[in-house]
Formats: sequence, C-alpha cells, structure tokens
Amino acid sequence: EALFKDPGLGDYWIVKKENEVIACTLTIPEWSDWRNGIVLWINSVYVLPAYRQKGVFGRIYSYLKEKVNKSSDLMGLRLYVEKENRRAQQVYEKMGMNGEHYRLYEWVKTY
Repeated sequence: EALFKDPGLGDYWIVKKENEVIACTLTIPEWSDWRNGIVLWINSVYVLPAYRQKGVFGRIYSYLKEKVNKSSDLMGLRLYVEKENRRAQQVYEKMGMNGEHYRLYEWVKTY
C-alpha cells in the first residue's frame, strides 16, 4: 500500500498470460555514491510454480537490464538471496549476475 501511495519508493513489474498474472517483481531505487547513479534492487521475485523454468523471470530481468543500459541515471541491478536458496542462486547466475562482490550485514529492529 505504501508503494502505491508513494510511487517513488519503487515499481512493480508483472508478467501476464492472457488475463492471469503469472509473475511479479519489485524494484527499489537506491542512490549509489560509488556509481554516481541509481542501482535498482530487485525484490519480491515470484513466478507461479507452473511457469517456473520457462524463462519468465528471464524476460523480466532482460527488460530491467535493457532499461538500465538505455538510461544515463541507472547504473545496475542488485538483489540479495538467502544462502540456502541454491535454486534461486542458479537462476541469477544464469542471468550473468554474481555474488562475489559483497557480503551483506544487517541490523533489523525487532518488535
């Protein structure tokens, strides 16, 4: 709901087959001082099980990569994936991404 109230927070991307949404992804912009531009964080990747391993996420990723390549403000794509989610890691590696540059550390407020 917050994203729909403030579109500057990010964008949802969907793939439809006929009238059915079969996949969605959220991108969130982050200013990078190292890159002097915006990096899009890929979040909330979901493809319906019946459409997995059929190139659906690949189409979303290719679209986003083309968007970055055509923009002077966008510098790249990033995402984080759980260490145990080997299946997702293989998909991202197949897209040409790698996890070699950073190790994520975080602190999250608990309620």
